[in-house]
Amino acid sequence: MVNRKRARHLKIGVTIGVLCLNASVFCIWIPAKLEVNETYEKLNVVWVRKARVQIVQVKSHLMAF
Repeated sequence: MVNRKRARHLKIGVTIGVLCLNASVFCIWIPAKLEVNETYEKLNVVWVRKARVQIVQVKSHLMAF
């Protein structure tokens, strides 16, 4: 039996988490692509990889759920 309240909270939590993650990637990606600073370019490489790993983790946890 599915607990609808728990499922709704899970959907909202995952949505907010993924939106925050995408916003953080976007805030680093724009200055990196505009070549504002070399630090942003280096940070972009690391941050995008980190975000991809986190997205894969979210997907795998949802599949296990």
